[in-house]
Amino acid sequence: MGLLGILLSAAIVVTLVALLRPDSNDPPDETTTSVAAADTTSASETTSTSAVATSQTTATTTPTTTTLGDPLAALILNPTGIGDITFGSDADETVAQLSLVLGSPTEDTGWTPSFETCPGTEARVVRWTSLQAFFSNGATEWAPEGTRHFFHYSQSVLAGGGVLIELTTSKGIGIRSTLGDLAAAYGEQVTITDDPIFGPFWEVDVAGAGVLWGTAGAIGDSGMIDSINGGSGCGE
Repeated sequence: MGLLGILLSAAIVVTLVALLRPDSNDPPDETTTSVAAADTTSASETTSTSAVATSQTTATTTPTTTTLGDPLAALILNPTGIGDITFGSDADETVAQLSLVLGSPTEDTGWTPSFETCPGTEARVVRWTSLQAFFSNGATEWAPEGTRHFFHYSQSVLAGGGVLIELTTSKGIGIRSTLGDLAAAYGEQVTITDDPIFGPFWEVDVAGAGVLWGTAGAIGDSGMIDSINGGSGCGE
């Protein structure tokens, strides 16, 4: 082989070595870079899709708001109290429970020397427009002497100055119901008289403890009820 052949062979070898040896300055392999980018994009899209799905699920499972019934329905005028608040209940607790439904009292006498016709030495009357709750520290059929307790209520449009809280008995009798309505609701349990002091007076005879009574504007089926009372009476 001549000198020219040797030089050509050497040049070929150098060229092959240069082609086969990686260069640190060369850019990263395009195939590897492309795969990594594809994986990153896929993870990002998955996270985004998952977030959207979670948001949609949360919106779908949010409970629907419901409307509560009439809160006054819990304050039924009973022979033994108002709703679940029975005669004999603590005075302060009774006022607090009624205030939860009716709001702050219209009037509160605080504890004062007892009225002439009320039991005990102290009496208190708390009013929410047409509804009055009476309390005493005297002995009643509901609690012993020295216990400040709830023993009587009166629902009357006269007490409210014309502002009426729509309260009824368990049979739907309320202020402005008629004596005819009362008789139809309670049947033979009802007694109606023309009292010399109270005028047209009605009373429902109930089994067990408790009294339900009131007054009306006139005797007869069309006479309109103007007061409903439960428990022992009390006045000045």
